[in-house]
This record gives sequence, structure tokens and C-alpha cells, in this order.
Amino acid sequence: MTGFIVQPNKAIVGANAFRHQSGIHQDGVLKMARTYEIMDPRTVGIPSNSLILGKLSGRHAFKREIGGIGLLL
Repeated sequence: MTGFIVQPNKAIVGANAFRHQSGIHQDGVLKMARTYEIMDPRTVGIPSNSLILGKLSGRHAFKREIGGIGLLL
């Protein structure tokens, strides 16, 4: 509305606010999202949280993402 570009790493409203890459965070979010997210992402216009797979990701996040594309482990 204001014409200002919101930085991706801006708290609560930035594009990266509900993305999790660390394995411990990913596991906590998968088990109980309220552990690391004090509010629902949809409240601020973000459709849902997301898990970023990388070198810090854990096996639970990997297993979920692989299952999401139809592969079984």
C-alpha cells in the first residue's frame, strides 16, 4: 500500500519470516508449529510456512518433502 519494498528477512511480514532451514526448527515446526511460530502465517498474508532443505536440515523435514513429491522412503 505504501509503495515500499519489504525486505525478505523482515520480521513477521518478510517473505522469509515463516521459512525454516535449521533441523531443530524444522522438527519443532513439524511436531507443533506454535513452538517456533507465535502466529499463523495466513494472518499476515503468507499462505503457509515452508521448510528449506539444505545442509542443516534434518531427516524429518527431508522425509516430509520427499513424501510430498510422491516418493516413499
